[in-house]
Amino acid sequence: MATLGELPSKAIADEEQAKRFDLIVLQRELAQLEGDENTAQRTRERIQSAASLLLEKTTIPAVAGAAELLECIAGDEWWESVTLKMLEHARHELRGLMQYLDKKQRKTIVVDWEDELGQARTVDLALVAVGVDQKRFEEKIRAYIREHSNHIAIQRLRRNKPLTQSDIEELERILVEQGEGTPEALAKISGERGLGIFIRSLVGLDREAAEAAFAARIAFSGLTSTQMDFLRHIIDELTRRGEMEPSRLFEPPYSEQANLQYQLVFPEARTADMVFETLRAIETSAQPAA
Repeated sequence: MATLGELPSKAIADEEQAKRFDLIVLQRELAQLEGDENTAQRTRERIQSAASLLLEKTTIPAVAGAAELLECIAGDEWWESVTLKMLEHARHELRGLMQYLDKKQRKTIVVDWEDELGQARTVDLALVAVGVDQKRFEEKIRAYIREHSNHIAIQRLRRNKPLTQSDIEELERILVEQGEGTPEALAKISGERGLGIFIRSLVGLDREAAEAAFAARIAFSGLTSTQMDFLRHIIDELTRRGEMEPSRLFEPPYSEQANLQYQLVFPEARTADMVFETLRAIETSAQPAA
């Protein structure tokens, strides 16, 4: 016995919902290119809302298969570094799932108007996304620095070798590019002490390099055991943290323990000055030569 197939109305309705989702995503992409933050935020919220509603439908195999992507889009972290390529991928993967949203949750507005051609105008499109998420940018460059500690300029920093201006410029270019940020955002993260100190604080200072820096100014053979222990403590910190301002010597734990109190350990002004000078020299080596 022959049976009739389903009427095409349902397929048309499903396709309509997919196209409406296409439109929202494309509006977000255009807003991101033009720097329209209001539209970018509004479309983001609509896309997140759709993703959240679909996550309630994971009993549907097609939705369950896209659950990981839906969770990313429904959250905030995905949006902090979203690119046009990511938006297009999401549109392509999720447009077919819009049919599973409950009709009562679909806010559909249909308008009927005639298109009118207006005067052509030139629009300058921004080359970057809306703003720079400082936290996300910093996370990216921190991860990149740690994963690429064998970079020649980073190795110079670790081994207390002087940097050139071209070294710093190359590092700035790479980090801005990898973190998808701006030079201004990088400068804000680096702080007043500069990019070299910031990078060294992540990768640390080579222990042999730290020992050599002190040995070049202080004769270890003439130091007492207490003074040598004091220097080892400083070297441990330099190895671990990569940097140390002289003022750190007057902070805990140095200010709390008698064997670490700078004035008591080095009563002779000359040797005490050499410790200060060494710390300043180590910091200077992380800055480009004039």
